[in-house]
Amino acid sequence: MGFALGRRSGFAVLGVGCIALVATTGGAAAQSPGSPVVEASRQVTVDNDPTRLFDVPTVAVHPGDPHTIVVAVGDARNGGCQLRVSRDGGLSWTTTAHNLMPKSLPYCVHRNTGSYIAPAFAADGTLYVALSGTPAEDHPNGPMTAIVARSKDLGATFETSVVATPRSDITFTNADGRVETNLIEQHRYASIAVDPVDSNLVYRGWRFGLRGTVVENAAPRQPLVSVSSDGGRTWSKAVNVLSPLPSGEKIYAGDVPVMVIGADHAVYAFTKEIQDVAIPAAQRGKARLLMSKSTDSGKTWTMSVINAGASSVTNPFAAIDPRNGRLYVTWDQREGNDAQKVLLISSGDGGKTWSEARSLPDDPASKGIEHYNPGISVAPDGRVDVAWWDFRNDPAFVPRTATAAPRIRYADVYMTSSTDGGRSWAPNVRVTDRAIDTSIGVTFSNYGLRGTVGIASTNSVAYLVWPDSRAGRPDLESEDAYLTRVRFAEDAIAGGGDGGTSSGAWMAFGAALAVAVGGLALVVGTRIARPSAPAAERA
Repeated sequence: MGFALGRRSGFAVLGVGCIALVATTGGAAAQSPGSPVVEASRQVTVDNDPTRLFDVPTVAVHPGDPHTIVVAVGDARNGGCQLRVSRDGGLSWTTTAHNLMPKSLPYCVHRNTGSYIAPAFAADGTLYVALSGTPAEDHPNGPMTAIVARSKDLGATFETSVVATPRSDITFTNADGRVETNLIEQHRYASIAVDPVDSNLVYRGWRFGLRGTVVENAAPRQPLVSVSSDGGRTWSKAVNVLSPLPSGEKIYAGDVPVMVIGADHAVYAFTKEIQDVAIPAAQRGKARLLMSKSTDSGKTWTMSVINAGASSVTNPFAAIDPRNGRLYVTWDQREGNDAQKVLLISSGDGGKTWSEARSLPDDPASKGIEHYNPGISVAPDGRVDVAWWDFRNDPAFVPRTATAAPRIRYADVYMTSSTDGGRSWAPNVRVTDRAIDTSIGVTFSNYGLRGTVGIASTNSVAYLVWPDSRAGRPDLESEDAYLTRVRFAEDAIAGGGDGGTSSGAWMAFGAALAVAVGGLALVVGTRIARPSAPAAERA
């Protein structure tokens, strides 16, 4: 375990992950001519609470102003979910909502390998945030309610609506005849999408499951979608998007449906097949990737298999090109004892056919490096950006073996981009300006709350967010949300005023700080590295 030089977070930044071997700058000096410029990392959740645990941040860009961005983030220790807003492209931040949860459901549910908090803007600038909540007495394993917060002013004021209310005292008979009683409903995880033409047409997705005092996932987990046609005020009865395949085969279970919507109002929901323990072992196969499509505003869905998957698969994330409707899907998977790898497929015909899966990390496969939880975004001009957790710079890394999970400690975020519809990809770029000590906090250590890397794209900039332990107290395992901008073109950002500054000044400050901290060569204690993720949450 590392140590802190002082109690205030301003001093504690020197005490976490400050190893000269892994501290680097994120400025233009490391880039080749014509490549994107990675700016210095910036702390989003500046908070003096030493017990804070800000995890799984997500980011969205205002459709009318590419310099206005929101970061939605939860505090795993204190139970809330917050909104931070920047109006100058990430240079300065304001907390507009300290907790998006209604008074009756004060606790935002944090679950491993989420997403559990999902923001999305409508074309008219309305912000929607999907969450799940519980009363204080039932947190974190009681009934979970699916809700949506709606705001016209970036969270300064907001309304919440209940999408699905959980029931209790449920009896369920499993496929093998076992009867489970006193079960509760959990409307877990969150996805949200808004029609790009009709700002009042909103889709909320989640994963439904039943839980008992002893038994978790007592029934097949189901990807559900509810629709609002009045801007999130009221919601339709939820629909299970798992429909029979064209062959007639029925899918037993699926994960949270991640949705994108085309300009023609077609809705696409992507999920992974869950090979549940209730399925007889002889019938279990690979966890396939599935797409459900609706052309009638979510009333009915048709489903197809879009990739054969593997023995271990994370839930896919998706994006759509606003110009031509091209679909992109990314996920990570492994087969047997292979390393986890990040893959991508695309479709230019509405999901009828798909490209061959392409591996995006460009480090040598022979090293067995792990790559986790990719996030994806498409800029208005069609540039595709994908980012993921990466361990290629981890001096403590030990590859996966037939008998042991990989040993990991120092993580980075890497990304790549494509400007030709996914046919070719730029060399991987390191986004984090120093490695993250994953033995601190809950993102990797202890609870494995990590989710996809948050990413949102404009024509000139990709904004990336992630949880980071560098500014917290190691003994309390504090974590914060950090953000960086990857610039593909010059981007005029407001400066001056109350604390604003130019991007160049931020880059210089970040580089100087990284060099100074690296030069201290502080010794950080070693903890046993954690496995990649809880087995129960991987297919």
